[in-house]
Amino acid sequence: MYPLLPPGSVVIPMSMDMSLLHYNNAGDQFRCYSVVAMASIPEAGGVRVVPLVVKGWGIVRADEVGPPNRCLLVADDHPAPARIAPATTTAAS
Repeated sequence: MYPLLPPGSVVIPMSMDMSLLHYNNAGDQFRCYSVVAMASIPEAGGVRVVPLVVKGWGIVRADEVGPPNRCLLVADDHPAPARIAPATTTAAS
């Protein structure tokens, strides 16, 4: 069962093998989730496309799995990095 989405959202089932990789704060791969669909969610000023992934016994939005800067969407036939650079913040001067 898909998660509840706002009115006007469209769910498109995926026919290719894709995964959402979640990395921990050190940049090491923490979890891997199978992508089963993509959802287009209307927002003010446009539409956001969010992968829907299998987590546990249900399907959830990818933005509920982890912060976007700690997740990477990959196709199963393409290699994914073993580590991603930890997010940094720099002050603009």
